[in-house]
Amino acid sequence: MITIKNYGKLFRKDVGQWRVSRIDEEKSFYQITLMKPDGETVSVNLERNEVRGIHGNGFEYEMWYWKGMSNNPNNALPERLLFTADVLNTIDKFTNALNLLLM
Repeated sequence: MITIKNYGKLFRKDVGQWRVSRIDEEKSFYQITLMKPDGETVSVNLERNEVRGIHGNGFEYEMWYWKGMSNNPNNALPERLLFTADVLNTIDKFTNALNLLLM
């Protein structure tokens, strides 16, 4: 299980055209809410439980959100990426991973 120390440091960090507006720690995931200047929001989940990497080389953590939720909730699709812990271990790396997911 991944634990992010000082996750509050993500608050108000820019991620591409988004800004982190809220971070909640739950038992099995972190929920990161991001907002655009026009008020559009998106919630990204980082699952805390690891999964075996697709190539069997270590553990990875799933980061995902409902793509298209703000435009048409009935047609929203989950957008998912897997990251190793070393990709998430600094603020810059973490925000780059978020940006990659949201592109």
